[in-house]
Amino acid sequence: MSNELFYIDESGKKRDKELHDELLGDDDGPRIRNLEEIAEPDQLRWDWAYREQITLLDKHDAVLIETARNGWKNREARKNFNRFLQAYGLRRGPVGGYLSDEGGFENFIDVCHPIFSQSLPETNFRKEAQERWNAAVDRLYSSIQKCPRSATLKTFWFYHPSKLPMYDAYAFKTLQSEAKRLGWVKYKSEITPEKNFLEYFYRYYDEQGCEEAIDQARSRHYRDSKFNYRIADQYLWLIGSGKADSLLEDVRLGLKYAPIKHDR
Repeated sequence: MSNELFYIDESGKKRDKELHDELLGDDDGPRIRNLEEIAEPDQLRWDWAYREQITLLDKHDAVLIETARNGWKNREARKNFNRFLQAYGLRRGPVGGYLSDEGGFENFIDVCHPIFSQSLPETNFRKEAQERWNAAVDRLYSSIQKCPRSATLKTFWFYHPSKLPMYDAYAFKTLQSEAKRLGWVKYKSEITPEKNFLEYFYRYYDEQGCEEAIDQARSRHYRDSKFNYRIADQYLWLIGSGKADSLLEDVRLGLKYAPIKHDR
């Protein structure tokens, strides 16, 4: 990752800058605290993101991948969709009320499944992914006058988990701020979900060392996840969430009592 995320202290150790203020501003959540007490904090961020993606996979995402690939036709489809809504906080507001309703569920799947179930190209799929996401949102809006943008990209992910991230407001805000910091845009508002979220997400992934960082995290874990973009969106979520200090402190303490085996 970019060296601007760190500084070198008087003892020569690499330390974390107070990223949360830089990325989100004082009024967007609590400041990151106590990260200066954690060695190699960016490594811990990636370790957390890698582990969290697998945890979510085991809790519900693997079941939802299978359900989506079966066309949401099995007996547990509605139950699994409700698990999805609950797990990702999608029950709130008018959109949540619509998705929680039986008719809303059926309409949502009737619109999304034909768009998302088609294969994506093995290469050069990124522009098409944005276009399909937008197509699903537009069709839903024309039908129900609601815009479930987060739910649609999350659902899209279940069809193509190795090629897509999920969309989340925290990850989006971090991406906007990082793009501005890196000089890719003048204003954060130049990046929007419908226009270019995926374009800048993939650029961040390509240019900011994400693949290398994920490979290193993978080498420290006994599970072999290939869903790199999902791991990267969890990394961005962590930075933007305002919870990084406590979550990384939990990881640090866990490593104290159950350290990584380097001879694996």
